[in-house]
Amino acid sequence: MYDGRDKTFFFFNWEQFLEHELVNNYFLNAPTPAMRSGVFSQILTGRVLGTDPLGRPILENTIYDPSTEQSVGGQIVRNPFPNNTIPLSRMDPVALKIQALIPLPFNSSSINNLISPWVAPQWTIIPAVKLDQLMGPKTKLSLYWSTTEGKSSTSASNGPGSADGLQPNPISETRGTYLESYTTRLNFDQSLTPTLLLHLGIGYIHHRQSDVNASTLSYNAPQQLGLTGLPLNPGIFPSFNGLLTSLGGMQNMGPQVWFYTGASQPTAVAGLTWVRGNHTVKVGGNCASGDTPAFTFPGLMEFLECRQDKPDSHPQTAKDWQAPSDSRMPVSCWAWSISSPSTNLNIFALANTILLGTSRIPGN
Repeated sequence: MYDGRDKTFFFFNWEQFLEHELVNNYFLNAPTPAMRSGVFSQILTGRVLGTDPLGRPILENTIYDPSTEQSVGGQIVRNPFPNNTIPLSRMDPVALKIQALIPLPFNSSSINNLISPWVAPQWTIIPAVKLDQLMGPKTKLSLYWSTTEGKSSTSASNGPGSADGLQPNPISETRGTYLESYTTRLNFDQSLTPTLLLHLGIGYIHHRQSDVNASTLSYNAPQQLGLTGLPLNPGIFPSFNGLLTSLGGMQNMGPQVWFYTGASQPTAVAGLTWVRGNHTVKVGGNCASGDTPAFTFPGLMEFLECRQDKPDSHPQTAKDWQAPSDSRMPVSCWAWSISSPSTNLNIFALANTILLGTSRIPGN
C-alpha cells in the first residue's frame, strides 16, 4: 500500500452560483388586430406635410402603394392605399407566417400593450483540483486543473441580445450566454543547489463562449416560413429592425447579432531563481500558442419609414453574412528581476515578443 504522508498533498475547491429571477414588469409592443389585417387608418393624423409633384397633399402617416409607382417630372410618385388599408391579398405569405408568431396584445393600446413574464436562470460552477507530489528532497511535481462553466438561457434585463419575454418563440431577441473554460497546468521544481531553483511548466487553456439560442442554431426558415436565401443550412430566423414607431408597430424581432468565440492555447514556462545573500535574481520566460476562432452573424433586415412616403429616398436594407474568421498568434515572453529585501530595492524588466501572427478567413 502506498504511503503518501509528507509526500502527496491535494486541494479541492468547488464554487457554485444558482439563481432564478422572475421578470414580470417589462412592457412589449405588438401590432393591434387592425394592423395585422392591414388597416392603418387609425394612425392618420390629418396633418399635411406638403404636396407631391401632382399637387396632391401628403398626409402624415399615409402608406403608399408601390404598384402605382410612376415618374412625374423626374420624381417618383405613388398613390396612397385607399383608407390607408393594405389588402390582405397584397401581403407576402412569408410576412404573414412571421406575423402569426407575434402574440396578440392584451389591451387596446397601440404601444406598451403586451407583458410576457419570463424566468431568468443563471448557473455557474467553478471546481478546481491541485495535486503536489514530492519526488525527493529536491524535486516536486504539481498538477492543477480548474474549469468555469456558465449557462444562462436568458437574462433579467431587456434589450438586444438579453431578454423580452417572448422566448422560446423564435421571434424573440433573447440570446443566452454560455461559457466553457478550463485550465490545466503541470509544474516541475528542482533545487539544483541550495541557492538555485529551476522551475519548468506546461499547460493548456481552453475557452469557448457564445450567446446563441434555438433560433440561431436549428430554426428551419425555408420549411417553417418559406424563406430562402439565408446563409445557414437549414437556416436561421431572420432579424427585423425598424418596425416600431410612436404610433405602434412591433419591436425588433429575431436574435439580432450573435457570436461564438473561443481560444485553445498550449503554454510553457521556464525560470531560474538564484539567491545570493540578501539579493534574489529571477530569470524566466514563457511561450503560448493557440487559435481564437470567432463567428459573428449580423443578418439584420432594417425597415425604414421613408420607404412608405418617400419612395425615391432609401431602400430597405439587409446586412450580409459576415464570414467566420480565426487567428493564431504564438507569443513568447521573457523576464528578469533583481530584488533586495534589506534595501527594499526591486528592479524588474519584462519583454513581450510576438513571434508570428496570422489572420485568415476560411475558404478565402
